Amino acid sequence: MNEVMDYKFVSKETTVNEMIRGKMRNIKVITIGVLEESTGIVYPHPISEFIKRQYEFYGKSL
Repeated sequence: MNEVMDYKFVSKETTVNEMIRGKMRNIKVITIGVLEESTGIVYPHPISEFIKRQYEFYGKSL
């Protein structure tokens, strides 16, 4: 199998722990990942963090 064809982009709902106003909260977010189809492992893609940092304070979210 072609190595490049073994990967595809996926979206995944993830629960993260975040400190908000001094309290730890569990928040569900959608992240973008790269799925390695031969193993089923989803690797987080850095673009998710970029989108969060760029748009978090503009009323947009992941």
